[in-house]
Amino acid sequence: MQYALEVLQERRDIIEKMVKLSKAEDNWYEFDGIEEKLRDLDEAVYCIKMGGCKYGKHD
Repeated sequence: MQYALEVLQERRDIIEKMVKLSKAEDNWYEFDGIEEKLRDLDEAVYCIKMGGCKYGKHD
């Protein structure tokens, strides 16, 4: 389980860097909607850490 969390966090960090670079280069349109996906990923990581989700869309 710890490995899965590390992989998810690593992927999240990479996506976040891509978003920052795209904004800096004014290519934001290519990544439209990614910030919402990052929030979903954060929520999934939190759920795994807490042992599962029993709220919202993760019932």
